[in-house]
Amino acid sequence: MVVLSALAAQLSFSSHLRLQATATVGQGAQALYMARAGVEKAISDLVTKRDGAQPAANYLESESVPYANVPLGEGTWTLLAGYGETSRPLFGIMDESAKINLLTADASLLGQVPGLTPQLAAEIVQWRPAGQLRSLNDLLLVEGIDVQLLYGEDVNGNGLLDPNEDDGEESWPPDNADGRLDQGLAAYLTLWSAARNVTSEGKKRANLASASADDLMKAIPGLKSEEADSIVAQRGKKAFASIADLLDVPLAAKGSQAPQSPPKSGETGADQPQSAAPPANSAAAKPAEQPSSSQNQQEPAQMIIDQNRLREIADYVSLTGDETLKGLVNINTASAQVLACLPGMSEETAAAAVRWRDRQKDGFKSVADLLDVEGMTVDRFKMVCPYVSARSDVFSVHSFGVVQNGEVCRCVEAVMDRTGNAVRIVQRRELD
Repeated sequence: MVVLSALAAQLSFSSHLRLQATATVGQGAQALYMARAGVEKAISDLVTKRDGAQPAANYLESESVPYANVPLGEGTWTLLAGYGETSRPLFGIMDESAKINLLTADASLLGQVPGLTPQLAAEIVQWRPAGQLRSLNDLLLVEGIDVQLLYGEDVNGNGLLDPNEDDGEESWPPDNADGRLDQGLAAYLTLWSAARNVTSEGKKRANLASASADDLMKAIPGLKSEEADSIVAQRGKKAFASIADLLDVPLAAKGSQAPQSPPKSGETGADQPQSAAPPANSAAAKPAEQPSSSQNQQEPAQMIIDQNRLREIADYVSLTGDETLKGLVNINTASAQVLACLPGMSEETAAAAVRWRDRQKDGFKSVADLLDVEGMTVDRFKMVCPYVSARSDVFSVHSFGVVQNGEVCRCVEAVMDRTGNAVRIVQRRELD
């Protein structure tokens, strides 16, 4: 009887453990599906907010759009978007264009990222042609980059300040127990940033590098024929490096766009409009009577576009016909630290840009709004303009599913790309 009782007790205990394990697995699966539901909600919102200005507030929790502890069945899901300046958690969808793109940035730009030396930046650039960089984890293959440099205190990469990441030296990883999550290089770098090359209304932009004068007038609201002719004439002299070069387009002489007589040998033909005004001794360039000496003095060129006009048309033009622009930093979502890495942006100007967008209802409507930022000069704007955008189409989430009053939690990390006709998940990880 004693032996039978012992066997019965052991069988009962083993059965209890199996039932408990089964319940834990079931709750874990339930929490995982909660986390996946959060990802699906993010995809739905990204489709809804596809066009229009995209200030950072559009992707964070509000009274009308909850992202924290959203009830679903017997659990909840939460989209964690990091932590604010006061270590207060932020909830919502993260913009990948708020970071520096590892696949497009040159070594000088990467060398400005906090934690990256010029030598490490050069090593990263050398890895790119071989296609070795497919995720941030691949940076661990670069000599000199370890897990603590890459992820800081967030060694599991879930974006959450876990207890073992805020206890000093009590457990691994080492941290400073200051209640703030240091995410290392991962806070500044991405491989996915991209934006559609369209206006806020979703229309195709005019390509300054190739569009005809007629096409420019169709695409740019209010553009006059002489202004369109001047843009075409200017690019014949010098290619546009950015849309900021529109500030340097002089008003072309009448007739320079479409000459009345056939071009002479060596001159530009009708399929490639003239890029300069007629010679000073031609009949088209001077009146019938002999000019006075004061008329011979060259007057300052009249520019067709000033800063105010550039703000109005900046969203309608581009330097390429590509459907997608990769690697641009979104000035509506990037932190001051990321903005300060860009050419022409000092730490003071970057901080001023963040303050400026926070005061606006819709943030930066186009990159030309940077001209309104304190400390931003035209020369600085020309330097930073090729590196920035006012919108984005690739985002990421850390979605947490929770059941049993927080006893069981699962996390899904997903990167979502909406540059095509549908939102697709380009990278996903499921974490315990």
